[in-house]
This record gives sequence, structure tokens and C-alpha cells, in this order.
Amino acid sequence: MTIAQATYPASFAQQRLWFLDQLEPGTPAYNLVRAFRISGALDVAALTSAIRTVVRRHESLRTVFEMVEGETRQIVLSDLDIQVPVVAVTHLPLGDRRAEALRIASEEGKKPFDLTQGPLFRALLVRMDRDQHLLVLAMHHIITTLVDFDSVPRIGPLL
Repeated sequence: MTIAQATYPASFAQQRLWFLDQLEPGTPAYNLVRAFRISGALDVAALTSAIRTVVRRHESLRTVFEMVEGETRQIVLSDLDIQVPVVAVTHLPLGDRRAEALRIASEEGKKPFDLTQGPLFRALLVRMDRDQHLLVLAMHHIITTLVDFDSVPRIGPLL
């Protein structure tokens, strides 16, 4: 993470989610997860670059939260180094790979987010075969609305 570039008051919805996170830190109840199957040749470096470009363009994906003088504040970071780890399940029998990829996606969705440290967005790529992958995107609800996140499938092919 780098130095914050701007701070803003949190919306009422964000304040509510902040409060709930303070009551039960690390709960995955407000994690949003989507998984996308990618068939065909995949340039992982290009995919990572595309995801980083999206993060650079959208402040909400670079936002963390803090309590400042009794007020919940959004802190937009000037930059955020997003990694896209690759987990291979190619060592498993062909018939078991899809189930394992989905299990990994489910586990990714259960990992907690630290609202003060970020990032509040994660990407993970599961390699099921040379030309079969599962892209898992996870983010905390505090930085997105369900309507926004439901639009991800429409932009997914652009990645």
C-alpha cells in the first residue's frame, strides 16, 4: 500500500458495515465472491495487468476505512499492488479438478478482509488444466453494492 491520496466521510451504509465489522471482526458475512471459468489459452501476466488497470481506475477498489475523530472515513489509497496468485489443481485426477477449484473459490470467499489495511478486493486464479482456469474475484461489501458486483459478469470478458 502507498500513501493515501484522499479521505471522504463514509456513507451511512458504509458506516453500518464498519460498525458490524467492529462487532464481529473478520466475519465473511459481507464478502462478495464471483467465479468465472476461462476456457482457452490464458496469458496470466495480461490478466494480472488488466485487473491492476481496473483497480487503478476505480477508487473504491483502493479504499480502506478508519475511524478519525469519531467519524468513519473512507481513505482512498493512491496505489495498491494487487497480486493474482495462481493455484494449480492439475495434479489431481481430471474428474476431481472442478470440485477442488470450486472448493478453493468457496474458501477464498471465507477469508476475512481487514477494513483498515486492505486491499478489500482480491483475485485468485485456479489452473485446472493448461487451457482451463477459474478466476475468483472477492471483495468486501463495504466497497461495492450488490448491483455493482452483479455487473461483473458483463465486464468479465473484457479481462
